[in-house]
Amino acid sequence: MKTKYYQINYANEVTKLNVEKQQLIKFLEENIRKRLDTIKFDKEQDTIEELEKIISRQLGELNAFQEVLDFINKGGKE
Repeated sequence: MKTKYYQINYANEVTKLNVEKQQLIKFLEENIRKRLDTIKFDKEQDTIEELEKIISRQLGELNAFQEVLDFINKGGKE
């Protein structure tokens, strides 16, 4: 009887983790799309240096999201 309980409990936990993984993947993909869509120049920024800082920060965020997404899609293995 205990074995069945543990098997059901394990299956429930695995299902829960898979749902959470899919939610995380969706979150990351949406944020990557948003970052790509919003990498725009602020019209008030008037120097190349300021524009470079903005672009660099936005690309850094995009790369971080992409790295996490890639890691998850590889099953957490590198």
